Amino acid sequence: MDAIMKYMTRIHRCFRLWQSDQMNELSGIEQNYLFHICRKPGISQEQLSEHIMVNKSNVARKLSGLENNGWITRATSKTDKRIYQIYPTEKHLKFSLKSNS
Repeated sequence: MDAIMKYMTRIHRCFRLWQSDQMNELSGIEQNYLFHICRKPGISQEQLSEHIMVNKSNVARKLSGLENNGWITRATSKTDKRIYQIYPTEKHLKFSLKSNS
């Protein structure tokens, strides 16, 4: 069992190195944000804050940076204009498709 865990740890570490190399302009927390946004496109900033357990103001600040770099778009909700929904952009979707191939 220890040998299996050892190899799983190596594989995970290699994957993380490859992933960080591919997304070299993003930090680990930003990659975490994108992971959650892609799992649930249209997630609100408040829901994202709850999922990753980060203060709402920090989420808004990071999302602003991701939006400025073209990784995400924010749109106001059709039902409640106070809520921003977050969607991945083509830039991120192209990366996701490239990395899954």
